[in-house]
Amino acid sequence: MARQIRFGDWHFYPDTGVLEREGAAVSLEPLVASLLEYFLDHSGELLSRDQLIAEVWEGRVVSDDAIRRAVSSLRRALIVDGSDKLITTVHKKGYLARLPRVEPLPPEAAVRPPAEPALPAAPVVSTTSSAPQAVAGSFNPAMARRPLLLVVLLLLVMLASAWGWLQRPPPAATAMDDPPYTLAVLPFVDLSENADNAWLADGLAEELLGLLGRFSAFRVAARSSSFLFRDPAASPREVGTTLGVRYLVEGSVRRDADQVRVDVRLVETDSGFQVWAESYARGLAGLFALQSDIATKVARALQVVLVESEQPDTRVLDAAGLAGGEAYLEYLRARQLTSSWATDDLEAAALALQNTIALAPDFAPAYAQLAEVMLIQASRGGEQEGPPKRELAATLVEKALQLDPDLAPAYTIRAGLYRDPGDPAVEADLKRSIALNPSYPKAYEILAQRLFASAERRQEALQLIDQARALDPLRARLHHVKTYMTFDLCQLDAAEDLARQALRVNPGFPASLVMLGHINSWRGELAEAVKLQEQALAMDPHSIWTRQHLHNAYLVLGEREAARQVDDSSLRSLWAERLLLESPASAGELVYGSDAATMRRQLGPWPETYSVLAAAIDSGDFARARRHIEERFDFDGGLPEHIDSAELAALVNMVLIWSGGSLDSSGQALMRDLDAEMARQDAQAPHCLTGHRPLARALAATALGEPGRALDLLREGQQRHRLAGGWYRLLEVQPAFAALVAHSEFAALERGWEQRLAAQRALLAQLRKDGTIPDRRAVPPA
Repeated sequence: MARQIRFGDWHFYPDTGVLEREGAAVSLEPLVASLLEYFLDHSGELLSRDQLIAEVWEGRVVSDDAIRRAVSSLRRALIVDGSDKLITTVHKKGYLARLPRVEPLPPEAAVRPPAEPALPAAPVVSTTSSAPQAVAGSFNPAMARRPLLLVVLLLLVMLASAWGWLQRPPPAATAMDDPPYTLAVLPFVDLSENADNAWLADGLAEELLGLLGRFSAFRVAARSSSFLFRDPAASPREVGTTLGVRYLVEGSVRRDADQVRVDVRLVETDSGFQVWAESYARGLAGLFALQSDIATKVARALQVVLVESEQPDTRVLDAAGLAGGEAYLEYLRARQLTSSWATDDLEAAALALQNTIALAPDFAPAYAQLAEVMLIQASRGGEQEGPPKRELAATLVEKALQLDPDLAPAYTIRAGLYRDPGDPAVEADLKRSIALNPSYPKAYEILAQRLFASAERRQEALQLIDQARALDPLRARLHHVKTYMTFDLCQLDAAEDLARQALRVNPGFPASLVMLGHINSWRGELAEAVKLQEQALAMDPHSIWTRQHLHNAYLVLGEREAARQVDDSSLRSLWAERLLLESPASAGELVYGSDAATMRRQLGPWPETYSVLAAAIDSGDFARARRHIEERFDFDGGLPEHIDSAELAALVNMVLIWSGGSLDSSGQALMRDLDAEMARQDAQAPHCLTGHRPLARALAATALGEPGRALDLLREGQQRHRLAGGWYRLLEVQPAFAALVAHSEFAALERGWEQRLAAQRALLAQLRKDGTIPDRRAVPPA
């Protein structure tokens, strides 16, 4: 009489090893069948390794790997609807089975013979080689003694089932905001006796992170977030909650000369249970291929089908043998050095990558990484060193893509090399990078910034930056990027919340202090803006961007000496000082005397044309102003076919210059077109970042003979934007605007501004008295 055990929807026959559910049966190996029977007898109990060896393996000497394989086989047999929740691994303690309760059987059920196995166990498919594979359930040895025909029929049924499985289409790429599996790869622990191998542990973990991110089935937290968890005191649940992931990949690395041992485990964050673990021993030559092996095992543990095209090609380094291993070590060392952005580290990284290329000339990632190093150095090299570095980066990235057209980071690097950010090729490269690695936050970040420049695509940009933030929640810069996007949409409260979130993630991130100051200045709280931006400058004294913001805040308050102590050398600083403390016309004379490249880089079209218009009104020399905008902007009195949002305000100035300050019928038609487009864009997406926008619209309304509407726009601008007194002066000197300037409400606007300035100057004096900010009014001795 065959024994039968019924639990849940399963019927289990321990004597033959057959497990049956809903008419489908699999045959378990004898040890796996014994393991299931023991788990059924001890369901809900935490069973140690020693208990399993004593009871299931009857005290025989067995390896941890043998136990893991048996448990894994049983898990596969018990999977229902893709769910694997019945047997969990408790890290360093053992296994816990939560199986359905065993139910008593009616007398007739005990003698019913078990069904013959007709289906393989639920397969785990991994196309890591060119031929598809299926992992099926094993046969009971007794089957070999059955009639040959029965065995042949059984094999045919099993092969047909496996073939049907393999013919199913691969799963569709999952949307970023709802992936089936969310992972984080934590920094591996360096257990080497030689303490200088931390870069190797970090490098292997980072490379594994990048590889897992290539698979559309996974969403993988970015390095800059997951690598902050080096403290073993943080529980898996804490890490999972912070990073928004369900699983953690942890590991350790021990290097001994040319041999490396890597231990890796997969842990569920909610429970802390170990889903899978394995140890690897490799020579240096096999390290690169190891990443693919680990990724495959992680996917198998989660019952994920991997697509072969997403796997890296390891043949380049494999073919190089020991030299390939040395090349990979140099590459990993360079990756670690690049992450700091320190000048000395970048030089060392460039040298290590040159060594990599010398040892393995066809290793594409080395060329891409060296291109990134060159691009970083170019951003710091000034006008002399920058262009040659960019040219070298362009050559290197093209070489990388020639060697590996599916190298995602290379497309992101190339996108940063285009001269025109609006070039369609930029967007195409960034989207290609995202398609190749859906977990690469840098591509989302850059694409979001590019798209945000277009009013029609701002919502798309916000979604992209949110995807980057989800992938890299502990990187302050991503919260900062969304801060200025939200600020530009005039959502000041939301922008402030984002800036403070960035500072919670990284209290030492000065850019968010600058943005908080900027938000305060737009609210008219100029003293608070100075305080926050002085704090930012103390953190990073060499930041030109911080100095520019602080310089402007002091100028708006009328603090010429303090502003000059912060920044008195750049064209932008000199222009702002003349505009706000002298006159727009004097700012225009400064523009006339400056070279085009510097103006384009430091001022932009609106400040330049605004100042030239003011100088023309002041001197009456419109011919000179016309020549300037013809040469600088190729303006011929008409509007271009396509007008970018950033060009609208400058075009208002240019139309006024071309018309000599008084619009004829054609000039009025052009101005109406510009006015309507600015109104349309502001209704669709209000602008706060560009404080000149309300003034440009007021200029257009006044020129069109609508002073009442111009006053409304100025009033709104003063409420929402930082409009200093200097910005009104162009209206005061233009005869056509006399009706507006004479209006009592215009004078009230100016008085209101001066009263706010007086109150803020008093607060600034108190901050100096308290020692909260430095007193920059006294010029230090030479």
